[in-house]
Amino acid sequence: RCFQSEYGTTPTKALASVQLNEVAKLLVTTNLTCEEISEIVVFSSPYYFNRVFKKQFHVPPLQYRKLSGL
Repeated sequence: RCFQSEYGTTPTKALASVQLNEVAKLLVTTNLTCEEISEIVVFSSPYYFNRVFKKQFHVPPLQYRKLSGL
């Protein structure tokens, strides 16, 4: 409760946000596959990774990469 009152979000959501920002950076700066990135950033499965990424950025990871110019 202290974390949520201080930061306005739960620890789980804060961690997921940090992970997804790292994923976005890796998608733009590397040629790693989505599966490789999901393992690096420690998502439980590539399917969960895709679902969470799309929920945060409103596009799937590969489309995000294409839109970013890589």
